[in-house]
Amino acid sequence: MRQHGVFPNKHTFSLLLRANNENPHLIFSQIFKFGYISDQFVQNSLVSSFASSGYVHLARQVFDDITHKDVLSYTALIDGYARNALPIRALKLFLEMRRAQVKVYEVAVVAALSPAETLRCVWFGKYLHGFYVEPGRVSRDVYIGSVLVDMYAKCGFWDDALKVFEDMPYKNLISWTAMIAGSIHCNRFRETLCFLRDVVQKGCPQSSTYRK
Repeated sequence: MRQHGVFPNKHTFSLLLRANNENPHLIFSQIFKFGYISDQFVQNSLVSSFASSGYVHLARQVFDDITHKDVLSYTALIDGYARNALPIRALKLFLEMRRAQVKVYEVAVVAALSPAETLRCVWFGKYLHGFYVEPGRVSRDVYIGSVLVDMYAKCGFWDDALKVFEDMPYKNLISWTAMIAGSIHCNRFRETLCFLRDVVQKGCPQSSTYRK
């Protein structure tokens, strides 16, 4: 690209960082050279890349240098903390994002649910659940619903997992898989058989009731 006189832009560097997570330092030097080190789009990509590579301290340094942090900035580092077995830091950062009055979107809720599940911190999971059910906060995305089902089941809160599942406006294979795995985790084997039967016979039915 350089041989043809074409210079990289912020989108080029973002793609390069996603393609080369193992050694983002090489790309970082080029980002600095071409003057994109203060570009928020590139900074968010750097946070994600450094965190994915295990360089959490560098991810935090870049994050702290972002002048106007948005939900993607916070989500990149929350997810990075979660991936690097730092769940407490991840949840603290989510609360920091709320104090900064940054609008919460689906990606941030999903990123924070993972460390909440790791810590078996169901109260934080319920707090995140509030963003899912309250109108106008985040869309009732099937993926968030599935992650909530998984979180409640892993924490042993079967009734909450089942309620989320039954209230989902749309169900797909991911949500059914989460419910089946959750029922096994909670030793609800009768319900497991019912779920499996319905999936086989009806092909992921949209609604059903499994309460006694």
